[in-house]
Amino acid sequence: KEISPMEIISQAAQRQQYIDQAQSLNLQIPSTMPVKDVNYLYIEAWKKGVKTLYYQRSSSVSKEMMVNFVTCTACEA
Repeated sequence: KEISPMEIISQAAQRQQYIDQAQSLNLQIPSTMPVKDVNYLYIEAWKKGVKTLYYQRSSSVSKEMMVNFVTCTACEA
């Protein structure tokens, strides 16, 4: 089971005070997470003093859209 992105951000914020340089975080974001929630993660990280944040979706959004398009029953003739 993955640790939630918000928990990773909280732990990084707690460690930051003991680190002379910045730390870089990589978050695994589910492709189903709404953009609004991803934005919330960024804002909370900024408020907590996290300096660098990257995210990675679990699968390509464009691939998911292609799969949805290919399997779209409304598109079938």
